[in-house]
Amino acid sequence: DVSRKRVQVISAPISAELKYSALSYCWGSSKFLKLKKENLDDFESGKVNFAELPRTFTDAVEVTRKLGLQYIWIDALCIVQDDQTDWSLQASQMRDIYSNSVVTLAAISGMSSASGLFFDRAGGRHIEPTPLNLDHDLDHHRWHTRAWTFQEYVLSRRTIHFGAESIQWECQAPSFGVNKLHAQLTSSTNTLGNQLLSKARGMFLWAKIMLEYTNRELTFESDRLPAIAGVARLFHHQLGTYYCGLWEEEFPRHLLWFSDRSKHTSHHYRAVTWRAPSWSWASLSGPVK
Repeated sequence: DVSRKRVQVISAPISAELKYSALSYCWGSSKFLKLKKENLDDFESGKVNFAELPRTFTDAVEVTRKLGLQYIWIDALCIVQDDQTDWSLQASQMRDIYSNSVVTLAAISGMSSASGLFFDRAGGRHIEPTPLNLDHDLDHHRWHTRAWTFQEYVLSRRTIHFGAESIQWECQAPSFGVNKLHAQLTSSTNTLGNQLLSKARGMFLWAKIMLEYTNRELTFESDRLPAIAGVARLFHHQLGTYYCGLWEEEFPRHLLWFSDRSKHTSHHYRAVTWRAPSWSWASLSGPVK
């Protein structure tokens, strides 16, 4: 709740009726205040000062207020980080969280939670309608390399991209087909998957998603499946049962995945700790095709 003078975490059902923003950012390696069992009471009772939050959070809170919204969803503050039960529950709701938010604030130039949303720019302010090329712009930011930010981006109805050189607005209207994969997926699924995909179209898009997603990085490899689960839910009615990254429809064909070793910078290895059956691409780290 950003309407108060102090940080207060509230519990409310996620729905389109609840007007809130959501933050998409890179955690980075620096330590910062997170919601944990030991400080849960302080957060719920409004005893935490906004000044204790990292810069990206405080910037996002200010933007949320300026947009006239009362609430913001930030994973580090809305998920009890040392409670596996709460983490699993919240991770399973990522589709609803990002697809129901009024807008997602994407800190695309931030290397960590301390980077903030705004950067000093030379040359003053210059505002004019400009054709967007997010495919190019996003490729040059760390945010675009992180696995969790992929589904946060795809699931969002509207996104404000806060970059070092510009701030860009994007929504899922057909005229804003600025990201090839994003536009194809969201136009086919109508945000929440209400518009049915054909089976062939669904298979084609899932293959593209796997190619994009598995090229991204995770801090914890155990997140390999949870970090794409929200997007997978969009395909459930069209592709049948979901088995650890593969679909019931044409399951034998999906078993033909292979490790893409064309990129020498990629790391390929089998997980030491079990996270998926060996026949699933999720059991292996690195890009797959």
